[in-house]
Amino acid sequence: MLKTFILISFVAIAVAREKSQCETKHNIVKEDWDKLNADPSKPSEKMLCLFKCIYEEQGSTNSDGTINAEKLIENVNKWKPLNEDSKTYIKDCVKNLGPVKTCEDVNASFQCAQQAIDKQKQ
Repeated sequence: MLKTFILISFVAIAVAREKSQCETKHNIVKEDWDKLNADPSKPSEKMLCLFKCIYEEQGSTNSDGTINAEKLIENVNKWKPLNEDSKTYIKDCVKNLGPVKTCEDVNASFQCAQQAIDKQKQ
């Protein structure tokens, strides 16, 4: 009985996942995610600021703002498993990008990851 209660508690916690600090900071709601999923080629400024925050929080950017390709791949792979070709694509794509200093600067690396994911679907 206790094991069942504990399992149900963990499931309830997972389902009612709280927003991340970055989601809260940028006031991200379900509709923002829906819009991004509908057209990932044009993320809103709000979503780009969210991604900049997440990049910084998860170490996908180095202290000088350049993209840490290995960390970016690791973090993308957590929510969307990447094959080796996609990982290589991201590495090659981000190596010539400038530093991430503004929210808009995130778009280029976001598009690298999105294109890699799209290639996997083909």
